[in-house]
Amino acid sequence: MQPVRKQSVFCLASRIALSIALLAVPVNDARADKDLTDSALRQLRDALENIGNVDSIQFASLLQYVRIIVANDETAVDNRKVDGRLINLLSNASSTNDYALRIQGGWLLGYLTNRYNVCGIIDTLFRPDLDLKARRNLIGIVGSQTDQMYSDVAGWLKAALNPQGSQVMDPKTAEILAAVESNNEGELSNDSDTDFKTCVSLPGIGSTYIGSAQENERFRVAIHAGKADQATIDKLAKALTERGFKVGYDRETDTFGSGIDYSIQGGDKGLALRKAAAVASIVGQSIDARVAPRPQSKLPLDEIGVWF
Repeated sequence: MQPVRKQSVFCLASRIALSIALLAVPVNDARADKDLTDSALRQLRDALENIGNVDSIQFASLLQYVRIIVANDETAVDNRKVDGRLINLLSNASSTNDYALRIQGGWLLGYLTNRYNVCGIIDTLFRPDLDLKARRNLIGIVGSQTDQMYSDVAGWLKAALNPQGSQVMDPKTAEILAAVESNNEGELSNDSDTDFKTCVSLPGIGSTYIGSAQENERFRVAIHAGKADQATIDKLAKALTERGFKVGYDRETDTFGSGIDYSIQGGDKGLALRKAAAVASIVGQSIDARVAPRPQSKLPLDEIGVWF
């Protein structure tokens, strides 16, 4: 990660001074702890969403600040605002050869990751360019979650760690895969629909639902290209067609912004979501754009709309 240097909002000295003061004075008000944690997590998410404009030294100081704040709040580990998307952003940003970022980010990941958001780390493990030291750290964090991992989440982990189904792998990976092989913890899709939708919207996890061309031929993908250039449209249409989807396009735009529309009608609405996630992954792979799935009540079950 080589973020662009920018004079940003965080100040190392003031943050550390505040953190020391917080540790020195006992805080008995649980609400005050939660408010501080929520504020710190908002700052973290804002920085991660704009990581290209954040100086790496300032980002490391922010990670240290957030680390001290959440360590002072016993409820932070179960904070549902720390979803798979936030964990994924943090996992990607701290998966670097920068030692300070990797250590500070790794501690936060280890503290904040749980069975509902571990998908954020799993998605990072799909990256072929992942720094090897960062990969080892992430595998270790994921390994601490295997005893409570949902079966569908375990399936994503298997796909990320052993996509070719190889019998030869390093001992730690083999140990983790063996631990989840007979996982019987139910499914995230049944326990938390919101967290499941967040997880499948991540590009690596979405790729596990691409499936075969024969399976995809029932779905029609309408590309609403807006002002996108023709070369981009053609490249995406080709990638989708190669995967078996029927593809058409127009120049319509959506006042609500970009997104991938999928139907929530009928008994197969779960399949529609998974295929929308697959399309989102193909969009990311083919034209390097992030467009997240969003539910629509009036869309036919076998239609998916990609809006730019």
